[in-house]
Amino acid sequence: MLSGTWVQAPVAVVQESAVSAAQAGRRLDDALLEEAFEKLRLGQARRHQDPEVLLRVARHEAGHALVAWLGGRPPVQVTIVGRGAAGGYMEREVEEERLLHSKPELEQRLREALAGRAAELLYYGAQEGLSSGASGDLRQASRLARRMVCELGMDPDFGLLCEPEGLAGGWGEQAAQQATQAARDLLSRQFEAAQGLLASHRPLLDSLVRELLQANRLTRQDLERLWAKPGGDL
Repeated sequence: MLSGTWVQAPVAVVQESAVSAAQAGRRLDDALLEEAFEKLRLGQARRHQDPEVLLRVARHEAGHALVAWLGGRPPVQVTIVGRGAAGGYMEREVEEERLLHSKPELEQRLREALAGRAAELLYYGAQEGLSSGASGDLRQASRLARRMVCELGMDPDFGLLCEPEGLAGGWGEQAAQQATQAARDLLSRQFEAAQGLLASHRPLLDSLVRELLQANRLTRQDLERLWAKPGGDL
């Protein structure tokens, strides 16, 4: 039986899932609807063939999810099923457009973005822990850190000087270097914070990795059940 979640499913999702059901010779159900929704939204699923790659993706995504959870922003889902350019992903709840974000809120977002790299370093060490899997995360975090320094006046040392166009907007070389260093320091502090959170909650991280390898995808409800088990409380 289809749950109420899908009663108002878009026509394209229903059509896509119906084709999949016909090809598989099975009834249309929630699992097929969910897969169709994800496919149309993010691309065709790609299964990792190499178990070592799959393990690494699970550790990376578990890092994101745990730091998000600890920071009060529980993810909607976390998965190690690759889609599009992503080897796996953590999805946050869509927020209504907000006019204001505090510095602590933006710092939390930096920690979440950097937590995948932090988890890889925790498991693989200073050299093997560096992989291309964090490239998108680092771009996202770097853009946010520069905005916090150059547009939002959130660095006490750099001060309130605002350059909305970024470092190419006509600043002198000294100011540009100072802004770059301030953004770098901000990233370093939040990266160290993410590392500390993961190291101090290593059993929770390990349990999440194991569950991801078994299930491929975990919802918020799955995470609640996982961490509510004896010895798994946050």
